[in-house]
Amino acid sequence: MKRERTSALSLADQLLGPLLTIAADTTVLTWNEAAERVFGYTAEEAIGKPYMQLLVPDDRVEESRKWIKIGISRGSASYDSVKKTKGGAVLDVEVVLRVAETGNTSGKENF
Repeated sequence: MKRERTSALSLADQLLGPLLTIAADTTVLTWNEAAERVFGYTAEEAIGKPYMQLLVPDDRVEESRKWIKIGISRGSASYDSVKKTKGGAVLDVEVVLRVAETGNTSGKENF
């Protein structure tokens, strides 16, 4: 069963591209192999770090905050933006936000 799940996750990486989850305070919780390839950070480097610090160029912080708030209030949102890589390159991306209930009711939003 674990091998099937690993294969399915690997297939998802190939088909979906970068996929990450963040907490309400924007701490990175998960980071897939496609995110490693595109953004240059390993999962070990990215998980536990602030999303804004890793991927959001300084001139796009307010935009990202706005869209995260919209995504939280509506349950989802999508927008075109730019994100930075570990090497400093800037990439045009489509960001798709989906709210997932995790059972955490602290409601902390520190972004």
